[in-house]
Parts: sequence; C-alpha cells; structure tokens
Amino acid sequence: MPVQAEVNVATAEAMQAPPEKFLIKRQEYFVWMLEDILYKAFLRGVETGSASALAETDYTVLFTVKAPDVTLRDNAQLADGSSKIATSFSVL
Repeated sequence: MPVQAEVNVATAEAMQAPPEKFLIKRQEYFVWMLEDILYKAFLRGVETGSASALAETDYTVLFTVKAPDVTLRDNAQLADGSSKIATSFSVL
C-alpha cells in the first residue's frame, strides 16, 4: 500500500514560492526589454522627425508597462471571482 504524504498549506505555499519568484523575475526582464525597445523606437522617431523630442530622458517616465500579477494565489482569487460573475450572468 503506497504511503500518502501529508502536505499542509504552509508546505504547499513554500513549494510554490520558487516558481513564482522565477516567473516574477522573467516578467520583470520582459517588461524591461519592452520598455527599452519602445524607448529606442521613440529615439529613432525623434531622429527621423516623425516624433517630437521630449525633455524626459528616463524611459521609465516616458513608457510605463503594466504587467499582470503572476502569483498563483491572486490568479486563483481572480478565477473564482470571474466564475461567480459568469454564474450570476447565466442565472439572469
């Protein structure tokens, strides 16, 4: 008979932490790349005259990329809320 391992909530959350940290770091890097590409395109537009120059030199002020939260707990709450909304609309 196989032995079942008991996993409590704290252990499950601890096991989830490394993948979440990895995804957060990957997302931060992707956002940085996207902001950098936007900034380079903006500078090229200024060089060619298709965009007017701005006084700002920090691209994080010029371009702000908003990324969704990648944590499992928040995504589960959003999924649960979306399910409840969909159920409410189907009843209507």
